[in-house]
Amino acid sequence: MARSWAAFAATAAALIASARGQSTEDKIASLEASVDELKASQVAELHGSGTTNPSKYLWEAMDLFENRAKLPVFMTYRGVGSGTGQGEFVGETNTPAFTPYNHFGSGDIPMSADNFAKLTAQSIEMMHVPFAMSAIAI
Repeated sequence: MARSWAAFAATAAALIASARGQSTEDKIASLEASVDELKASQVAELHGSGTTNPSKYLWEAMDLFENRAKLPVFMTYRGVGSGTGQGEFVGETNTPAFTPYNHFGSGDIPMSADNFAKLTAQSIEMMHVPFAMSAIAI
């Protein structure tokens, strides 16, 4: 959440204090405006990690999303390697187990059958989404 509960409480206290002497309609309008402001301050986050090959593409795409989104969005991507990205997404060694560090992992290779089986055994759904094609040197 972009706003803390303390900030929310301070805003609510200020609204209550400023509402003294207002008509019911003015109070409602003031509260509706505050609710709209609070909704707008919510930031949707999307974080990923994985292969370094498309990292510049992902950073550019994320910048475009952040700049063009109607709601506040914060997106990050760390180019750390395919295996690390998959490991952080699967989260088998994280605490608690199978809690991912990120929302997606990107790789030059598909998720291994072993990692896929581990996720499905934990009732965690995932899908592969091809998004870029490029040459890889061996």
